[in-house]
Formats: sequence, structure tokens, C-alpha cells
Amino acid sequence: MEVEGNNSPHPWGTSLRGQLATVQKRDPPYWGRPSRILPAAFIAWLLAFSSVWAGVTGIKDYQPSIRHRHEGDVFASYAFTKDQVGYFLYDPKTKAVRAKRNPGKSFIPASVTKILTTLAALEILGHQYRFQTQVKYRGGLTRGELHGDVYLKGTGDPQLSSSDLMRMVQVLASRGVTAIRGKFFYDESELFQAPELDEGFESDGTWNSGISALSTEFNRFAIHWRPSTSGMVEAFLTPSLPSVRIGLADEPPPGTSTFAYEPSEDETVWRFSPNAATSGTQYLPVRDAGRYTASLFAKLARMSGIDIPEPERGTTPQDAQLLALHESPTLLELCKGLLEYSNNLTAELIMLTAAKKVKGKTQSLEAAAETMKAWLQRQIPALQKADFQYWNGSGLTARNRLSPVQTVAALSYADRRWRGETRYISLLPISGWTGTLRRRMIEPDTAFRIWAKTGSISYANAIAGYLNTESGQTLLFAIFVNDMQRREDFDARRDRHTPTDIRAAQRWNRTARAIEEDLLRLWIAKY
Repeated sequence: MEVEGNNSPHPWGTSLRGQLATVQKRDPPYWGRPSRILPAAFIAWLLAFSSVWAGVTGIKDYQPSIRHRHEGDVFASYAFTKDQVGYFLYDPKTKAVRAKRNPGKSFIPASVTKILTTLAALEILGHQYRFQTQVKYRGGLTRGELHGDVYLKGTGDPQLSSSDLMRMVQVLASRGVTAIRGKFFYDESELFQAPELDEGFESDGTWNSGISALSTEFNRFAIHWRPSTSGMVEAFLTPSLPSVRIGLADEPPPGTSTFAYEPSEDETVWRFSPNAATSGTQYLPVRDAGRYTASLFAKLARMSGIDIPEPERGTTPQDAQLLALHESPTLLELCKGLLEYSNNLTAELIMLTAAKKVKGKTQSLEAAAETMKAWLQRQIPALQKADFQYWNGSGLTARNRLSPVQTVAALSYADRRWRGETRYISLLPISGWTGTLRRRMIEPDTAFRIWAKTGSISYANAIAGYLNTESGQTLLFAIFVNDMQRREDFDARRDRHTPTDIRAAQRWNRTARAIEEDLLRLWIAKY
């Protein structure tokens, strides 16, 4: 560091040397002074320590506070109307209903839908099913050059990562491949491909990404921007790939979005809002997932010294030979992660794969959902009512409908079917500990007592699963809180949402979670 106008060899000039000389003339520190100071210092330290210790030893053990003794007391504390809340509490051993309110009424289940999706997929595909990602080729290898075409083929692995792609690249390198002299194709024909999961949600939300049999890193990437020395904004992507470009929008995107998606045949363009902050980082959804995954594979290959052309969409020939293979974790492990962290892309890929197994052909998201709905209705009679609606596998829609009784029936089905070492309860988030429940119901009287799937979209909240009571019972439950009118109004204003609209919806959802938790606390203590 330099001080302006100071030409002294010492960065702080002569004034600092003068200060140092003055310091040297001062009294030595207390450890160099007579020993009579030590007792006083020690006593002061001891008094300070003892006062702190007194505060520590004054902590009391946690004492649970029972706020409510009856369900009616809970509802008296909130402003929800009678038809906005539904629940069903059931004892599977005695087949007794312990508590109910609007048990047969249909609600928006949000991500509680994933209970149905995972149940069906695990039954249809099997717990040990694994997704495969393959690198195949046609041609011959001569002196490190592969004369022929290479194919990257996906089957829908929802957890495919950059590390997995790099491992396959390294297999090519270990086999001596230094250049591909044909074409590089990516094959996503195994499953349906779409630029977003549901067009009714914000275009720049990572929870609403594109979908493909070749999906990587949950189909999201990061964009960073900051002021540059030229006075303009500098922006870049991580990872940086030629298939994605950044631009500036002429006007702010609709609603509260910072970025506007501009579809293009050759590339994906994301345009900044003119109202964006001068710096920041945001994750954005991948729209053309197959091409993006293949572009990332090509980037990693070039980084590893392999000359590879830009990817093109294609289909893998039957006679292509295997070069490298990656297998996903088992479906049981994937479903556990899905239920804990509620990833929408994972749910839809699992649904598409299970529906293909049932029908024997690739289907669209809507057609696959219809196939899965029919399968679920055959297995679980409670779902045969006309009010049951299953439009997708993730719950990222306001069109799905499910009642508390139907949800508990699905959980009962899982308990009857899975009586071995793996029980469905073990896949669910744990209150106060894991997944979407890790920060909820953390107190000693509630932590680890709730094993459940949560669900939330604006003006629709839900939770369903298993409840372990203080008396040692395990009960099945489902709670739904919906405001259908506000949800309809929210959907009608989708492109015109203001920050005030978003905050109002967030407050409503927090209140919905609060009534859910009060009911659960009551049931833990009561039954």
C-alpha cells in the first residue's frame, strides 16, 4: 500500500518511525511489570469467567409447551375457513380413524404428488433399477484417431453429473482416443424432450427446467454479472458453453423475473432485465437439455486433449459398439433423494421411464401422466374417484387433485407391499433433521417424530407421511391447506406478479405451514 504524496522509502514515512520511538518509551506490558499486578488481573479474569459460567449453568432443559389440546383450539388460532383445510389421521394397526376434517375433499397436493410417483415407479421398474448413459461408436481407431461417428446416449439418469461425464471422457482417453474424425451425435430419443416442465410457471426458475433423456446437473447453470472497468456490465456463464448466450432485453421481463428466455433453433438466449442489479449470481434452467449435456461432454473432452466436433442431435445405430458406460444409483436411492429434496426434474424423468415400461413406448409428459394415473387407480381403489387428478409426476402444477383419504390410502398401499427390510417410511424426510423437514419441528418433542413429504406452491401447502406419537404408535396422516380462489387469482396474474404479490403468497404459505405443525404437535402428544 502507498500513501499519496509520500516519497519516503518506508511506505508510512517518517511519522511512523516517530510513533514507534514514542511507543518504545512507554511502560512495558503487564507481564514485564512487578508481580503485584498479576493477582489483580487474575481476580478480574476469574470474576468475568464465573459470571459467564453462571449464565451457562443457568440453562434449563427444554420444556414442551402444549399450545392446543383439541383440533378446535388449533383452528381458533388461524383465519382459515372451514373448507380450506383438510386432514386425515389413521391408525393402520387398528384401522381406526383418529382425526379427520374434509377427508374426502380434493386439494392441490403440490409436491406430495411425488409420493404417488415414487410408489408407482418403484413397483413398475423395481427397487434396483438403474439408468444408463452410454458412449458408443461406429468406425475404427487408428493411432489415436477414431475414424467414424460417436454417440452419447441417455436413458433419463436424473443425477447425471459433470463428474460422471468426465469419467466417461477419461475412459476414452485411457483407450488412446485423441481425436474423433467423424461426427459427434447426442441421442435423447429414449424419453420425451421439452424445454420446460410446466409452462404455467416462471421461465427463469430452476425448478421448471427443460427435460431430456440426457440431463446433467439437474439441468441448471449459473450466470454471474458485475461492473466492468469500461462502465458496462460484464457477464459470464458457469459452465460456459457455445449453445447458451447472454443478451440485454429491451424491456423488463413480465412479473418479477430478472431474465427472459428467448427460444432459438441454434442456441438458447437469456436476456437481462434492464432493471437488474449491477452485480449478482443466479442459477437459470437449461432449456435444450440434450444439446447442453452433449456440449458439456465435448468441452470436458477437449480439456482432456481429445479433439471432438460440436454435437448434433441423432439416433444411435443398433450396431454401434460400446466405448464407455455410466450407471446411476439404484431407483430406491434416487427416490430417497427425490423425496428428501423434492427435485421436480427427477420426478418427471422417473415418471416418464415408468410409463414407458407400462406402455412399451415413449410418451409425452401429459400422456405419461395419464398412463401412471391409470396404473395407480388399478392398484389403489381410493384413487378411482373422478376428483383424483394426476397431470404430472412432480406436483409442479395447480391442476393435480388429491384428498387426505386418498393420500393415506397410497401410504397404506406402500406399507402392505413393502414388508421387507426397506419400508417406505425410511425414504421420507425426517422432522428437524433431513431434506425439506430439516429446519421444521426441530424441538425435542417433534424432531424425528414426523417422517413425511412436504408440498408447496403459492396458496397450496401440504404434508403427508408417518407420525410417531409419544405413546409409541405410528400413525399415517395427510394435511392439506389450500386457498383455491387466491390460487386462481395468482395464476391469472402470472405475467404481472409484483414483489408485493410474491410476499403475500409467501406469508400465506408460512401460515399454512404453522397450522400443519400445530396439528402435528397436538397429535404427537394426544395419541
